[in-house]
Amino acid sequence: MHIKPYLPYIGIAALTLGLAVLAGYANLRQHSPNSGQAATISVIWPGRPLSNFEVQTIRGKTLNRDALRGHWSLIVFGDADCAPRCRSNLNALAAATSELGTLPPVEYPHVYLISVDPQPEHAPEFKTFLQRFYPDFTGATGSEEQLKVLALGLRTGFSRLPVDKYAHYLARHPARILVVDPDARQIATMKLPLTREQISAQYRFFLKLYKARS
Repeated sequence: MHIKPYLPYIGIAALTLGLAVLAGYANLRQHSPNSGQAATISVIWPGRPLSNFEVQTIRGKTLNRDALRGHWSLIVFGDADCAPRCRSNLNALAAATSELGTLPPVEYPHVYLISVDPQPEHAPEFKTFLQRFYPDFTGATGSEEQLKVLALGLRTGFSRLPVDKYAHYLARHPARILVVDPDARQIATMKLPLTREQISAQYRFFLKLYKARS
């Protein structure tokens, strides 16, 4: 097969896709909620396959890489002792997913809130927190080792800092939405804070990129 005659068309297609990505960045910067500071979106193209992991949802089901196949996933790390800024970010994410409810089921994102607190005695508190404020999110957690495997696969991290002699600690984790496509590939990281409109618009942009790749 002779590909030389098609090279100009391949180049044009690549350029068009590149311009689309740049346009998405430009649009997000224009509507950044931070005065004078562009919101950060990292696109991973054509996507990075997730390594396998295993944690447990608050309903006792196994959440692993295969469970993320066949639908879009938005993954956020957090805990029940969510600071006001963290709550603001989760509120924006909940509002954005509500706005995306008109999408076909195959395109609608599943939101997973991963608790970085692996202590079993804190599980009821986390479950109550989700049921009260974010009933549409799927909560999950695991042992410290299981959480580290998941965080490493998503190129993120977390830490817990002791604050007193009674084993109380302060959980720290990046404020990010980790975007995983239906093929269990991470295709983007969205650094928070973002508004409901920004999250929704950027997610629709990821859908277009995925269709272009397919």
